Amino acid sequence: MIDRQGRDITVFNDKGMEIYRFGEEGELGSVLDGAVDPDGNILLLLYRRVSQGVFKYLVLKCDFRGKPVSEIELMGFPPEFSAFAPDRLVLRDNRLYLAQLGAMQVAVTDENGHFLKGYNILPMLELSEKDKKNVLTGMFGFWVDREGNLLFTVPGLFHAFRLSPDEKITAFGMPGSGPGKFGIVSGITTDDRGYIYVSDRLRCVVLVFGKSLQFQTEFGYRGYGKGNLIVPGSLAVDAEGRLYVSQAANRGVSVFRITGASGTDRTNISFIPGKEAMGKGKGTTSSGKGKAPVLSGGIAHPPKKVNPS
Repeated sequence: MIDRQGRDITVFNDKGMEIYRFGEEGELGSVLDGAVDPDGNILLLLYRRVSQGVFKYLVLKCDFRGKPVSEIELMGFPPEFSAFAPDRLVLRDNRLYLAQLGAMQVAVTDENGHFLKGYNILPMLELSEKDKKNVLTGMFGFWVDREGNLLFTVPGLFHAFRLSPDEKITAFGMPGSGPGKFGIVSGITTDDRGYIYVSDRLRCVVLVFGKSLQFQTEFGYRGYGKGNLIVPGSLAVDAEGRLYVSQAANRGVSVFRITGASGTDRTNISFIPGKEAMGKGKGTTSSGKGKAPVLSGGIAHPPKKVNPS
C-alpha cells in the first residue's frame, strides 16, 4: 500500500497485519504507484531528483523488504511522448504499462524500460466538442487484464472503457443513481476469471461486470458498518480471490472475498471481517476530503511466499 502524502510503502500479511514499511525518510522521492512481479519483487514508479536540478521518472525494483535491487530507466520514447509524466503502473506479462491519467496517454515498455507502444486515448474516443469539455480531468482508474485489454474510467463521461489490443474501444456503464449506474466512477480492476470491478465514489459501491460488459451486481453502500464503504477509490484483486477496496474518511482498506463458478457471468461477494483497519489514516482525513491510500496496482501474478521475520 502506497501513501503518496507520507511517501512510504506499507506491506501487510494475509491477516491484515502490517509487517514492515519503507521509504519513510523520503529517500525514494515521490512514489506514484507500484506493482509486484512473479518473484515477489516490488516495482515502484518514482519521480525523483537524479542530480542537481534534474528530476526524472523511473521504475525502481526492490526486494520484498524494500531494499533497492536495480533501476529501470524509461528509454526510447518517441517525440509525442516527450512530455509524458506517468502516474500509474501496471505489470503484465513482463511488460510495464505506464499511464498518465490526466493526459490520457499510455506507454508500454519491455521489462528493461524500452518503449514498445503508445496510446493517445483521447482522440481514440471520438468525442463531440461538448463531451471533450467533460474529460478535462482525464482518466481516474486504469488497469490491464490478462488478455491485454486496457481498462479505464473517465468520471466526466460517466463511463468505463475497455480498449482491446487491436485498439477497439468499448464503453460500458451509464449515469444514474440506481443499481448498475455510475455516479462518480473511480477505480477499476479485474480478477482472473475476467470479472470487472468498478468503484463509485458518489454512490459508495463497487459494481461488478461480466466479460460481456453486462452489469452483474454491486455491493458496499455508504455507511460505517461492516461491509459498507465510504468514498471507495483504488481496487486490487489478489491471487486468492480477495478484493481490496481503499476508502477515504480514515476508513483504510476493506477486503471482500470473491466466489462464483468459473466461466460464468455469476459471482458472489462476501465481506471478510477483521481486516478493515488496513491502512487507516494513510493519506486520508477524518473529513473524507483527503486522498485514500493507493493500492499498488493489484497483483497480476501471485508473489512467492516469504518469511517476514
